[in-house]
Amino acid sequence: MPHEVTTSETSFDFDDGTVATYFAKPVGIGPFPGLMVFHEAFGLNDDIRRIANRFASNGYVAAAPDLIGGGFGCLVKVFGDLSRGDGPAFDKARASIDFLADHDGVDEGRLGLVGFCMGGDFALALGIDDRIRVTAPNYGKAPGDAHLEKLCPVVASYGQKDRIFRNNAAQLETVLNAAGIDNDVKLYPDAGHSYINTYAPWYSAIMGPVMAVGYHHDEAEDTWSRMLAFFKKHV
Repeated sequence: MPHEVTTSETSFDFDDGTVATYFAKPVGIGPFPGLMVFHEAFGLNDDIRRIANRFASNGYVAAAPDLIGGGFGCLVKVFGDLSRGDGPAFDKARASIDFLADHDGVDEGRLGLVGFCMGGDFALALGIDDRIRVTAPNYGKAPGDAHLEKLCPVVASYGQKDRIFRNNAAQLETVLNAAGIDNDVKLYPDAGHSYINTYAPWYSAIMGPVMAVGYHHDEAEDTWSRMLAFFKKHV
């Protein structure tokens, strides 16, 4: 039976400011495993809250931090950090994991990551943290092979119509298998980018010919089934 869920909007101190964070928690006696939900480049929106709620209904305390915290200029800085593999955005993401681990009702020994597009990059980059038992990058960019060999177990999903990210699926699977890391990597032939997310602003249409942005129900539901089964196994 699905868990009842309680939600809250909160924040934690970071540097000279705060990081807005959405929490979705199962109703009941914990501690529960904790799951960090990293958003797309579109930020912490209602679609990410929907996703966090669904994880919570399956028994996880899900936290979704706002890694951008501002306008377009802040987003550019985040992408700059992603290209370098380090910087303030990574510090904020690591602090978010700390915040989740310290939260009431969370079993700090049972933590996982999930991310979408830009958030998938963070889920892969931070999956080498010793506290993380599983990571789920959805259409995220794969780091170098030496990094992938250090990852925790990975359940990853991509759409084949997404010409920019689809090749990451084969790279991930090849390196993880060679390193003996448990994984479930799937490339969906009929899906494109952001096929799990229901939010796609008007300008995503510009990326249509290259990334085929858009929600695909059947592929999204299959991905949910795979993620939850993989998380149950490892978390």
